[in-house]
Amino acid sequence: VNAKFPIRAQKFPAVFAVNINWFMSWPEAALVAVSSAFLGSYKIDCTDDDRQKLYSLTGAFQATVRDITEVYFARMRKHVYVTPKSFLCLIDFYKQLYQIKYEEINVQERSVNVGLQKLKEASEFVEKLKVQLKEQEVVLKAEEKKTTALLDKVMVEKSKADKKAEVVNGQKADCQAEADSINAEKAEAQVELDKALPFLHDAESACNSITKKDIVEIKANRKPLDIIKLTFDGLQILMCKKVVDVAPEERSINKVNATFLKDSYEDYSSKEVQDMNFLQGILDFAANEKDSINDETCELLGPYLRFDEDPAKHWGPFSHPVLDPSLAGKASGAAAGLCKFVGAMVQYHGAAKIVKPK
Repeated sequence: VNAKFPIRAQKFPAVFAVNINWFMSWPEAALVAVSSAFLGSYKIDCTDDDRQKLYSLTGAFQATVRDITEVYFARMRKHVYVTPKSFLCLIDFYKQLYQIKYEEINVQERSVNVGLQKLKEASEFVEKLKVQLKEQEVVLKAEEKKTTALLDKVMVEKSKADKKAEVVNGQKADCQAEADSINAEKAEAQVELDKALPFLHDAESACNSITKKDIVEIKANRKPLDIIKLTFDGLQILMCKKVVDVAPEERSINKVNATFLKDSYEDYSSKEVQDMNFLQGILDFAANEKDSINDETCELLGPYLRFDEDPAKHWGPFSHPVLDPSLAGKASGAAAGLCKFVGAMVQYHGAAKIVKPK
């Protein structure tokens, strides 16, 4: 014995105190039985025949590995031990791997099923669309015929409209020319109207110059002068009110006696003056009824207003107009205003009638 052997035995006691397990290797049938015991209650998605094949396959794996270890020992002179624990680990690993792969396959299966369902639905939808398309083709052809007919009709109507547009454009040009002519006439009429308006303003001013005091004075005058009476006659004629029948009568104006017309003061004018709205009635006439004055009215007022400085052309009985505001003013302020009013309204009519025919 080597002298170093005791020393090494003291240093490495485990080498000299080893228990050797003399159990024999499990036969393959025992391995299959163990596999069926551990996998029998495990849920596997397969038939019974496939399950039996699985039990046999696991046992065969363990036996094959054991045989390979013997070959390895014969070649490499090294022991590799395959124990029952290794077989149980193989079974547990199979369970874990099976669960993982089973879930992966389920996910893939669901994805494939969803895809197949979508493809089926798409196919059915396409078939429906084909049917609808055929139906729509029939409708489309009918609508196309209608559209073509309508288009032809529109073209015909457009041709008519174009012709009518030419006529309308011609009428438009005529209307524009007529409008231009009317505007020109309107401008001319406005010029004439502007000439007539001052007379209307004079009439309104003359009427506004009459005060209530002047009217009261006339009402109180029991024997008004002839010029006052004739002034009211002129107002009666202007406003188309009643007067007495025409008859000659001696009149005295500005201390000059002459034969003139009989007045209507006592019969009609004196009653008009008593009306409280006398002045307002005259203003309303100037505002609203001025255009009712006609040539006949002005002709009837001719003897009261006409005057010509040439004695050969003047046929009146006095050397002045009968309704002279300056002479009437000496008798009454109201008479002066009324004289101006009557004369201005007659002048307004003369200027305004130039405008009316246009």
